[in-house]
Amino acid sequence: MSDINNIHRIKHLTIEGGINEFDLDVLRLFTKYERFPVTLDLSKATFLRNYINPYESFGYTPPKVEFDGLMMADNYIPSQMFYFAQGLVKCILPENTIGIGSRAFYSTSLTRIDIPASVVQIDEHAFRGNYSLKEINIDKSSRLEELNLTALSTSKPVKAIYLPSTITHGSPNTNSLVIKTNKLYLDKTEIPEWRVSGIRSTPSMSLTRS
Repeated sequence: MSDINNIHRIKHLTIEGGINEFDLDVLRLFTKYERFPVTLDLSKATFLRNYINPYESFGYTPPKVEFDGLMMADNYIPSQMFYFAQGLVKCILPENTIGIGSRAFYSTSLTRIDIPASVVQIDEHAFRGNYSLKEINIDKSSRLEELNLTALSTSKPVKAIYLPSTITHGSPNTNSLVIKTNKLYLDKTEIPEWRVSGIRSTPSMSLTRS
């Protein structure tokens, strides 16, 4: 049996320690195919911005890197990390994640995603194209500061979105947000001056602060 077939026998994978640019192609291949659904637990992992071959001392030379995303910084989910990863049904993000890159989870098979409190930035189209995604859960103690205009834009409305008071703006140079949700919860004492668009029907909007 080939190595690739062995990889796709794995249904649940837990990774601990560093994940660098050397590993990204393997992760994308592992989660690529819808017929091989997989759960990734990255809670104890860390994305590191470097390209070091950990197997060089064993004489292993990696193939040409195919990954075309961008790892912006340590602890940042690279842009296009799981782009069209249709085998990815669940992903637990690293506890120390500070940002989620553009199109990082574009067109996956995720049904829910939990955003750690440590995340301060989410870039454009991070969750676009996900027809199965029903929940985007932002931690109530979130330190989230910056949401791109389309950071939380999904293909279908999710159950609810919670936006913490730490958000300073919806997108650079604009106060717009494109969100598809049935309920919108704001950790604000009053409705912020955000233009929320992209929703076919007006969501229920609640204030969580008294």
